[in-house]
Amino acid sequence: MKGITTQLNYKKIKASKLRTTLIFVTLLLTCIMITTVLNVALSMKDASELEYCRQSGSYGHAKLVKISENHYNGFSSDPLISRAGFSMSLGLFEEHEMAHRLVKVNYMDENAMKLSFIDLDKNAYALTGKEIIIDQMILESLGLNLKEKDTITLNLKINHEIITDTFIIKGIYEGHTIYPESYLMVSKDFLKEYLNTHNLDLSQVKGEALIYLKSGFKTLSQLETLASKYSWDLENIEINRAYMSTSELGFEGILMIVVVIALFIIGSYLLIYNIYLIAIRKEIKFFGLLKTIGMTDKQIKGMVIQQGTFIATIGIPLGLLFGYLLTLAVLPMITKGISISSVTIKPHLSVYLFATLFTYFTMYISSIKPAKIAGRVHPLEAIRSVDTDYTIKRKDQVKRNSLFNLAKYNAFRVKRKVVLVVLSLSISLILSFIIFGSTTNMSPEAFLKDKIDTDYNIGSENFYAYRYDFSRDGVPKDLIDSIESFDAFDSGIKRYVNYGYLHLNDHEYSAIKERLTKEDQQLYLKDLMDKKRVSGRFYGLENDDMMVLQNYLTEGSISKEMVDTNTYVYVSRLFFKSDGTMEVPYEVGEKITLDTPLGTKTYTIGGIVEELPYYLYERNFTSLTTMIYMNTTQLGECFRDTPVMLYAVNYKDSSAFNKDLTELLKRYPQYSFENRAILIQSLDDFTQMVKNVGLMISGILGLIGLLNFINLSVTNTIIRDSEFAILQSIGMTFKQIFVLLIYENSLLMALVLVISLLGIYPLSALAFTVMPIYKFTMTWSILFTTLGVFSVLILTLSAYACLNYKQRNLVNRLRFD
Repeated sequence: MKGITTQLNYKKIKASKLRTTLIFVTLLLTCIMITTVLNVALSMKDASELEYCRQSGSYGHAKLVKISENHYNGFSSDPLISRAGFSMSLGLFEEHEMAHRLVKVNYMDENAMKLSFIDLDKNAYALTGKEIIIDQMILESLGLNLKEKDTITLNLKINHEIITDTFIIKGIYEGHTIYPESYLMVSKDFLKEYLNTHNLDLSQVKGEALIYLKSGFKTLSQLETLASKYSWDLENIEINRAYMSTSELGFEGILMIVVVIALFIIGSYLLIYNIYLIAIRKEIKFFGLLKTIGMTDKQIKGMVIQQGTFIATIGIPLGLLFGYLLTLAVLPMITKGISISSVTIKPHLSVYLFATLFTYFTMYISSIKPAKIAGRVHPLEAIRSVDTDYTIKRKDQVKRNSLFNLAKYNAFRVKRKVVLVVLSLSISLILSFIIFGSTTNMSPEAFLKDKIDTDYNIGSENFYAYRYDFSRDGVPKDLIDSIESFDAFDSGIKRYVNYGYLHLNDHEYSAIKERLTKEDQQLYLKDLMDKKRVSGRFYGLENDDMMVLQNYLTEGSISKEMVDTNTYVYVSRLFFKSDGTMEVPYEVGEKITLDTPLGTKTYTIGGIVEELPYYLYERNFTSLTTMIYMNTTQLGECFRDTPVMLYAVNYKDSSAFNKDLTELLKRYPQYSFENRAILIQSLDDFTQMVKNVGLMISGILGLIGLLNFINLSVTNTIIRDSEFAILQSIGMTFKQIFVLLIYENSLLMALVLVISLLGIYPLSALAFTVMPIYKFTMTWSILFTTLGVFSVLILTLSAYACLNYKQRNLVNRLRFD
């Protein structure tokens, strides 16, 4: 019997080409979109993780410092470790041309170099004698056009001793300003020779190990296991925060993916469900005949499900392939609007396995209900086929005294199916309305609020890479003077930063101590308890510039008169610690004591500031650090010399200023800028990306929704064949049937529009609290376009049904053939 049912299914699939095609296309679309969404999400996660790793200087999960090479050799081949590399720092390369960038003189083995993004030919990693590997950025800064095998004379600073020697360049790697530092690698022979001249042994020198684990899951737990096994000092383990910040997609990201996948599954479920339902209603006599020859309910149900399995076997592999190709097309749209430098698709087996299982699951749940209906068909009931609600028996209480009333009854006859179809189409319309209504009404002011308040921000590359060091990364006076000499220069604002300490009163000290974790207490409690102080970033703003703080005050006040007294400072309440931030209960009006190089200074807290824009602070924070804002006079009372953290500039002429600045910065390659116009262009790119990707998703959802609506309409006409024939036999004309069908379809479409319009505003309000750069306004053009598409669809479906009825013999339709 199994072989017979398989043959029957195969013949049915071949005979019902339209049905097979619709199910195939639906499964294909479902598989494509699930594959694409997951591929894009994981590719963006991988790219973001890699970008953070580049900023940290390594893609190792952790770094173990202060260890000997013998100790390293003891654990480097542990089963938990995929790859490990060892390095030793000898000193620095400090030519004045490299004053803007930290250059370390290191010995590194091949694994350490590879884990530090040093990409070379395979044979270039092994160094002997006085061979070196050097960063291309170093050569460019020195003005040297050298190649591999050329010689170079360098002055290396090792243990406060300057060593001048000539080296052979074995390899040149491409550095980047996003990397925290540059390396000049020497050979192990050079290292040993230096140690011998100073009566030192290699085993006495401490180095560091970069560790890349076989699994990135529960990194901290694995490191603790290794630390216990090999007696590591926990204080010497530095976890790569790149993995800690990107190891999870976050609640919002996961929720978005779940919602999108759920929408596709619901839409696909409805479409396949309706297709099967039409088929079963049309073939009820066929299933009745199968019952008469002895086929069981289970076998008939298996036949229906098996048909879907056949189609899925072909559709799913093609869906996986097209999903991969679609990802290749979508990723450039996304990356164009964001700051990640490069995104590649990695072959995540889990994505394709997940897409396969969920597409098959969609097919299965879509066919299970129609399969049960087919299995319950009784031969004597085969001629009675009117679509009703399968769970609720209702009496006909509708007065059919007009075509409109009859249409209302027929349109909502099977309420569960109507609700699902209307919901499917409404969701796609809501997405389309919101995407169009938001991307055409972006708010540049909201987008720029946290990024720039002038035409240009000029600062060190390290400032923009979150690793600012005030001792070397300040904007130099000669650069500022050169900018101010431009004809197109209009005005400039200098923003300063320096480091000091903030003393705590007993109440503040107790509040911090109570909120520290055990790990934080081990790291910071000594300085906190001995001196009752925490680190502070002291930001100096010019008097007029201080007024920008009024936009970020949560308590207190600021005025020009208060600033001019030189007695008030403004403090952030948030302290940074290892697992986030915490608040300290400062009080407006209380005295605050600052520990500075020029002595202890006392000021009054004028206000509390929070959620400050990026251009008002440098983001290279250490734990237990807060921000204090004061005017430049007060900053001068605390420090003898304070570098300019950022120079904000307004221009008279955009093109002339940009040309002059671009030429000037060629002499200062370590400095960069942010431009208001470029940022607005990036917003436009991001907006276009949101529109392209969003419309693609909503378009496919809309297509599935429209197909669902078409199926619902077709279902209501096909399975009511004999009903319409009876109406015709008692005098109803084809024109009246045409009007009746128009009424029915129009009522469904009207319900779709009402639900869509009701859902737009609350959902858009929720979305734009997360994305304030957009302001939603109703785009009426898409509404009128939708109405036009709906009208054409309604007329087409109604006309098609009437023509189909007209071409068929009334007597045969009454017999339900």
